[in-house]
Amino acid sequence: MKRLIALSLILPGLLLAKGDGVGENTADFLEIGQGGVRASGMGGAFVAIADDIQSIYGNPAGLSKLEKRELLASRNLWLAKTNIDIVAYSQPISFIKGVLGGGIVLMNTDGGKEADGGLKGNDLKVKCLSVSASYGKVIAKDLSLGGTAKFINQDYANYKGSGFAYDVGLLADAEPFSIGITLSNIGSDIKIDRADNSLPTTIRVGLGYKTFFYERPTLISFDLERPKDQDAIYHLGAEYQIIPRIDIRCGYNTLSGYSTGFGYRSMGRGTLQTLLGQIDYAYVQNKALENCHKFSILTRF
Repeated sequence: MKRLIALSLILPGLLLAKGDGVGENTADFLEIGQGGVRASGMGGAFVAIADDIQSIYGNPAGLSKLEKRELLASRNLWLAKTNIDIVAYSQPISFIKGVLGGGIVLMNTDGGKEADGGLKGNDLKVKCLSVSASYGKVIAKDLSLGGTAKFINQDYANYKGSGFAYDVGLLADAEPFSIGITLSNIGSDIKIDRADNSLPTTIRVGLGYKTFFYERPTLISFDLERPKDQDAIYHLGAEYQIIPRIDIRCGYNTLSGYSTGFGYRSMGRGTLQTLLGQIDYAYVQNKALENCHKFSILTRF
């Protein structure tokens, strides 16, 4: 039953394509866990505190804060037999005075077979792919701008469509505060079968606050998200460094509920002493369906 419910949520293109040619949103997989695993552990509140490679998916302006090359691999165990995998890479480029990044998002769902007269019918597997290229740059003191271009390809049980989308982000620092704004998934409709489906265009405004609690670095973040044609979603999160290499996180948002997580940072030794590693985990509540687990490994070098 849960698998059928999950499919009804992630197959909008399939369901709408059988209608009169007028669709709604497609490529909704782009919005699942936006900002990465660290952000997910903080209730999804990331727009104003983006500062690593996961900025590609949260606020591309945050790429401007990177000083080293970064490589990311993550997996999101989302709902019934649905996995979302991400691989991304970013690198500061001195002659363009900014940071370039690129990433691939792949969602796979095994929905089994469609019932057809009591016999096994059509394959209900779903594959969604996004390939991104991002750029972040400091444009003025304490002010950064970033953008992302994405190619999207979707296969909803053999109902297929592809297109392009764009994100733009702004990040301003005024210690101890930071402010972020993003407009994501801008682009033309994507046709799936006979239906024109619009992208899930979303605007986010966020506020971050850095402080110390019991002499340990503490980060508090709040986002206001307004998806197109939907009610506003509020995100609130916190990150606390319990010891120098371990952070714990918690958060809440009005769409899915509570979340928690942690991050662990390590440093290489000997000839690999400049190699830095980071492992992140998030547990995310889902009010309507299954709770999910997210993992990522990040390397800086």
